[in-house]
Amino acid sequence: MVTVETEEARAIALGDKKVGSFSKAIRNVDLQNFEKGESFTMPTTFNVYAGKVGDSMVEYIFVKTDAGLVKRFYPSTFTKIRYVVNEDKTYTGERKITKGSAAELYRSYATVQEGMNALAGKKIVFSDSELIRTLNFNRDSVVNTTMLTIDLGE
Repeated sequence: MVTVETEEARAIALGDKKVGSFSKAIRNVDLQNFEKGESFTMPTTFNVYAGKVGDSMVEYIFVKTDAGLVKRFYPSTFTKIRYVVNEDKTYTGERKITKGSAAELYRSYATVQEGMNALAGKKIVFSDSELIRTLNFNRDSVVNTTMLTIDLGE
């Protein structure tokens, strides 16, 4: 059975570092490993890890979903913003941001650590998702990305 502890050990073996708390400004990464309908309770205590994604160091925690899966949760999921584009790479004028009551609560705090502390012990529900067309980070091709609605559950 996979546990948070085994995934933490695996992350360290792969070179990620355990850090005391969220200490960096979050880097907007497009790591989307949650799907519509998934949920978990935000741990009241958690270990923060830092790992390399591309050229950036990003911080994350491990969570256990209500279905028993252990996944990495990146706080940048709450703040994801993308601009919708046409196939010819021109902007439509539409901007999308992560929606939902949990995302709004998180964004009401000044720091990553404060936002995560405010969510501690609360149920997090990925209540909806929307696939949009946007530019990749190099802005040289059009790609799909998923925008989530993340709500507080009961």
